[in-house]
Amino acid sequence: MTTYYEILGIAKEAKQAEIKSAFKRLALKHHPDKNPNNPQSEEAFKKINEAYQTLSDGNKRWAYNQKLYAQQAQYRTQPTETPRQTPNQTPNSPHFSTQANAKSFNKYSGAASNTSAGDYSNQGKYYEEAIPRKKERASDSYILALTLFVIIATGALLFGFMMNKIAAKDHYTTAISLYETEDYPKALIQLNMAIEFQEDYTEAYILRGDINLKLERYSRALPDFNKAIKLSKTPDNELINKRNICRTKIKDIAF
Repeated sequence: MTTYYEILGIAKEAKQAEIKSAFKRLALKHHPDKNPNNPQSEEAFKKINEAYQTLSDGNKRWAYNQKLYAQQAQYRTQPTETPRQTPNQTPNSPHFSTQANAKSFNKYSGAASNTSAGDYSNQGKYYEEAIPRKKERASDSYILALTLFVIIATGALLFGFMMNKIAAKDHYTTAISLYETEDYPKALIQLNMAIEFQEDYTEAYILRGDINLKLERYSRALPDFNKAIKLSKTPDNELINKRNICRTKIKDIAF
């Protein structure tokens, strides 16, 4: 996933002046007024604005960095593999034919050395006992690593979910302020971002529908009101009336 730092083309250690400079340069390049009817530029402008809104605020930037750190920790965690056997570990193999190798094996497995008299009768027994212990240790390590991975992954998901809700709420609050000053284009951008962070944000759909209704964009307002009604357990009559107004206007325009 592309990070906000990559979107603005800056380093993670970038200062506020660098963040602001990068935003101005990219926003000027991709601004919808300079790129009319260009969905790619419009989408790029939204992402640039979203990245700037987060990185230019100290608290939001700290929270975002924590989210990145959690994601990186998740990918760095890998399960431990079971160690492989080497050729000289088997008493019956050609590599174990010498007395010196037999002594080395006894030292490894903890067996008493009987090789001076040429007695290798106990070697297989100690070797068989050593292998389960190694496998048991490897299994324990694997379970520990897997448990750690699950804990980190779950924590990262919960943290990401929480951060998305916080970001969505922040964009929605900004949109309300812009709506009250009748700056509808900027309010719509903020609402789009709020819904991008939280797809089931009922209030954001209603406010976006209200703005499009004021701007007489009935075909855009109708899907928002339908979505809000679907998300609401008990939609109020006012919301249903707004949807019906949009339907009526669309039919009148069609005929």
